[in-house]
Amino acid sequence: MDKLTFISTLVSSLAWPFAAIVGFLTLRDPIAKAIPLIKKIKYKDMDIEFNRISEPPQTPDAALRRVSHQENHMLVPIESLFEIARVSPKVAVMEAGRSLKYELDRSVDRFLDAVKSASENKGNNKISTESPLLNPALIELGKLLQIREDLVENPQYEVTEKNANKYIIAANKYCGLIKSIHIE
Repeated sequence: MDKLTFISTLVSSLAWPFAAIVGFLTLRDPIAKAIPLIKKIKYKDMDIEFNRISEPPQTPDAALRRVSHQENHMLVPIESLFEIARVSPKVAVMEAGRSLKYELDRSVDRFLDAVKSASENKGNNKISTESPLLNPALIELGKLLQIREDLVENPQYEVTEKNANKYIIAANKYCGLIKSIHIE
């Protein structure tokens, strides 16, 4: 056997194992997701059936239960946002962020109306600069809005249900805070 035949035989004998390894590494994630879906395996005379173990229903943690009984300050009810978060956490975050942006826009409109009214009445109305929003909470509000914008602009970002629920809670809190701002 000459060298060329030896190399050709060696390469052809290693091609299938190499292709199988590369294929497995490439398809590792889809395979891992498909394995729990297997119900039955049959090989020649052997049959193996798997029973699906039902998972107990997930109950919301104490913080979520407390918030769901609090006043809703969002466009979409909090309970509905928690349900949406179970199916699509990203959509729940975007909806909560939409409520936050809506309340912030309404607050700016109220402020501009008060400024216009004050200038028309030549100082009879006071515009209060003492606001619960004018503190470090404003920075957090900006971060919440930026998270929503990042999700809109970058569809590859993933959000967990737990993080979506935290976002919903925070957005509801800030919507309530924004609504509480009174301009005199």
